[in-house]
This record gives sequence, structure tokens and C-alpha cells, in this order.
Amino acid sequence: IKWLRNGLEIGKVLPNGDLELSFLTKADSGNYTCTAENSLGIASSSCVLVVQGGTVFSERPSNMQVDQNETVALRCKASFDSTKTDVIYSWKFNSHLIDLSGADYEDFTHYSRTYGQSQDSGLMYIINAQFRHEGEYT
Repeated sequence: IKWLRNGLEIGKVLPNGDLELSFLTKADSGNYTCTAENSLGIASSSCVLVVQGGTVFSERPSNMQVDQNETVALRCKASFDSTKTDVIYSWKFNSHLIDLSGADYEDFTHYSRTYGQSQDSGLMYIINAQFRHEGEYT
């Protein structure tokens, strides 16, 4: 069994004939052909592999200080291929998901994803910050 990409032999072929590919980038996109040969003849099958760009942080949250009763914006932004996928931002406080709907979180009125902005931005605001809001936000 041989594997070809764009006509050139490539990769690590596993004992079962599968092609193992690791750490793919967009440059690995192309036409892949598997060719099997034995004493009875040759057979081939091809497919096209398209490697999409991954999601990466373009802006990460940073350590912040805020005065009591003030508002602070926590920033987080991801870069991704918006033609192929979408991103949903969520925030945690001390490893607990912040439920901005208020259904499960008694302190939800101090948090806002919009506060005059689009919810797509990844921003989260702590409004009227109190000492109990001090902790790790992810």
C-alpha cells in the first residue's frame, strides 16, 4: 500500500493501510491517493483533503484591578475562519461557568456580555464590582 499527495509518495502508512498524518497545516491540503498492489493487480482510490485554519487566541484575558463599585471589561478574542466555523465565547469564575441568563447564578446582574457591545466580541463586563468578584476569570 502506498499513499500519494498530489502525485508524490508521502507519510507513514500504518499496518492496516491507513495513512497517519500529524500536526496538519493548510499546506497539507490536497489530493490524496491510496494505491494497493498485489500479484492480482493494482487498485487506487483518491480523495481531497482540505485543512481548515484552527481557532487561536488573538487577545487573551489579562490580570486586572478594579475599584469597588466600578465596572471593568475583561477582553478575550479568538481568530478563526468565519467562512468554515463559528465561535462561542463563555466565561468562568474560579472554574465555574458564569450563567449570564440568571437561571443558575444569583450574582448574574454583575456580569454582562454586551453592555452596549455585540455579544460576538468575547468581552465580559463586571458591573459594580464587589470584593466577592475577586478571583480567576477564564
